[in-house]
Amino acid sequence: QLLSKHGRQLEAIGLSTAMHSLVLLDSGFRALTPLITWADLRSAGVFEKHRSTAPAAELVDRSGTPFHPMSPLLKIRHLHEREPALFRQTRYFADLKSLLIQRLTGRLEVDYSLASATGLWNARTIEWDAAALEFARLEAGRLPDLAPPTNVYRHWIWRGQKQTVPLVIGASDGCLANLSTTFGEKGAFNLTLGTSAALRVNLAEYRPRSHQNLFCYYLAPDLWVLGGASNNAGNLFGKEAEKPPVLDPNGMEPLLLPYRYGERSPLQLLSPLYGFIGREMPDSQAGMDRLLEEAVLLNLRWIKTQLDEEIGAVADKLYLSGGLLRRPGLSQMVADAFDTIVYRSDELESSALGAILLSWQALGRVDSFASLSEGVRYERIAPSGPMAVDRWKERFDFFVSAVNAYLEGNTLPR
Repeated sequence: QLLSKHGRQLEAIGLSTAMHSLVLLDSGFRALTPLITWADLRSAGVFEKHRSTAPAAELVDRSGTPFHPMSPLLKIRHLHEREPALFRQTRYFADLKSLLIQRLTGRLEVDYSLASATGLWNARTIEWDAAALEFARLEAGRLPDLAPPTNVYRHWIWRGQKQTVPLVIGASDGCLANLSTTFGEKGAFNLTLGTSAALRVNLAEYRPRSHQNLFCYYLAPDLWVLGGASNNAGNLFGKEAEKPPVLDPNGMEPLLLPYRYGERSPLQLLSPLYGFIGREMPDSQAGMDRLLEEAVLLNLRWIKTQLDEEIGAVADKLYLSGGLLRRPGLSQMVADAFDTIVYRSDELESSALGAILLSWQALGRVDSFASLSEGVRYERIAPSGPMAVDRWKERFDFFVSAVNAYLEGNTLPR
């Protein structure tokens, strides 16, 4: 109705889906569990037992997915060990995307992009990985079939009615957010700031990582997304925000450690590390928000330091996306904190736009993603100047020292 009102018709539907979800199905494709999200930490025991082992490192090397309780790989192993009856009852270990595709088309399929975020996939063979399946105690037949992100379904059913509008299976929300801001430009970074956050860079091929908290996910045969995800961003703000406890009242400069929800990158923390260092906590909400913004960006700068080490270069271009950028002055803070020119688009729903761009390619409307960038306007924001950049560097060094000291049980820096 909305399209008709504007004299348009629906040409295609493209799907963007969150990563790391898991839902257990019986032989009739009926759900045996609610949707299990990345934030479910019940597999922490599996993580702690295997995290430092050579087989875990090899799984990370082949799959592109960090070894972490967010990963379906660990969740399935946990179910095998702790809920064996449910494990045996389960015919298919699916996810949100494959469940939706099954309901619409009758075929249980998942795209390569989402599969590359399961920990069960082999990035080199583009198939389910035999060693990962053995670790999860699975056979490949209990997982969805694999399909490229450009796979198009031309006949499907919605509410009992046959549909002929092309349905594109699409990719993961993170990869699509990168696509809509960088248009596949190799070496270009994207920072997504929403409820959580992620920093990503486009590569031409799959790359193993020395920092195993980083991921490398599939988007196209010649387009891979290397990055790190943070649990802590926009969820630290708002009316429900918890006042941070004081970790050390003797610190000379005020600093916030932002890991209220644990962390995935640049550190892997299953427990919170959230609190204030300093003699005087800000007495206004604006002052506290400023410390929160700083802490979020310092943590993301730490991720970028790891990414720079992985690719052997320092990026001079950073694209921004995400709803948290509505906060006044935050884009300028990013430019200063990262000491780089940032490009901000007015389009905040970057994952949805990425699904549209991928659908156009799937339907043969464009030859390359780069051709879609023509006419896109960005606000260009440069660092404020050397003094601001130097100040952020000092704060970053202090932040890293404080986090490491706290984790190691040492005296916090003064």
